[in-house]
Amino acid sequence: MPTWPDVTVVGDGPTGAVVATIDKRGILDGSDRRFFAPMYIRQQLLATSVDQFIWTCIEGVWQVIGGRSAITVSGGSSAIVQVHHCAGAVAPSSGTNQFTGAFDLEETAPNVQTGTLITAPNDFIPGDSLGLDFNGTLTGLVGNITVLLKRIG
Repeated sequence: MPTWPDVTVVGDGPTGAVVATIDKRGILDGSDRRFFAPMYIRQQLLATSVDQFIWTCIEGVWQVIGGRSAITVSGGSSAIVQVHHCAGAVAPSSGTNQFTGAFDLEETAPNVQTGTLITAPNDFIPGDSLGLDFNGTLTGLVGNITVLLKRIG
């Protein structure tokens, strides 16, 4: 399959000529607005999981736009995980939850949960991290969590 460093699309739209350039940074339309492809961050969840950063912003401005957990073996008593925005050097346990609640890891497996975003998700700027904050007993836990991020600037 051929690859190109970038592609320019020229055509006639409903309001006249449309030009869009597609490159490794996303799509730039004729109005100089850039559209970026979303990014999926997937992290395995195990009985040995600890609070951790799973992604750090290197460039641009990003927001969490979705999340889902899939559990194949349930965790133990009161097992949960929260997805946190961690500004600068903030620890995963001290960040701001990006969903209205925690992902329940104690549910009967197999189990898939979709997170509900908070009203105003935080902007991730360079140096900010996406963290997982675990609580409860994780004994036996096997699964994964996927967080969807969108670049907004």
